Amino acid sequence: MGMKIENGVLIRYKKSLFDSGVVQVPDGVTKIGFEAFSGCKNLKEIILPETLTEIDSRAFSHCENLTKINIPDGVTDIGFEVFEYCKNLTETVIPDSVLIADFACFSYCSNLISVRLPSALAEIWMDTFLECRNLKNINIPQNLEEISESAFQGCESLEYIDLPESVSVIGDCAFFGCKGLKKIRVPKKAEVSENAFDDCENVGIEYF
Repeated sequence: MGMKIENGVLIRYKKSLFDSGVVQVPDGVTKIGFEAFSGCKNLKEIILPETLTEIDSRAFSHCENLTKINIPDGVTDIGFEVFEYCKNLTETVIPDSVLIADFACFSYCSNLISVRLPSALAEIWMDTFLECRNLKNINIPQNLEEISESAFQGCESLEYIDLPESVSVIGDCAFFGCKGLKKIRVPKKAEVSENAFDDCENVGIEYF
């Protein structure tokens, strides 16, 4: 096992045939770099240090056997496609310190069931939960302002969504194909794309 670390940035994790599947990032690392662990198919669990403040884009993408990761308090930025195609990730908690979780962050995490979003999150970006077919439990932050295009597209297991009054935009195909969605509460003031709920066969929309 080896890690290339420069000036507090973990640039690349060097895979080994003898990896146990559990990796602990050392204290002092402040940033996980672009694609640092991408494609590490043997990685099952990663332990991140309290010194961490940023996870760059695609840092853990295509880690197909990753089942557990802790994101410590103090992280403020999570890049795009960070956990894309982490097919065995089932749950995650994003701490309240996170202000930005970029687009497609959890796209194609097909076994993701439960996510806790940070309370200060203002936007759920494009494709954030695209094709997360088993996603069932998610909190919607009370200060959320926008749900971007295809944010929840293909989330077939979602049943109920209660949006806060602060939501003003629901983008194209935001909930497209959410076939299990039974009820969603939407603020009357929100600008809702005409195809936001296409292919949601059983949904009831309650405006308040």
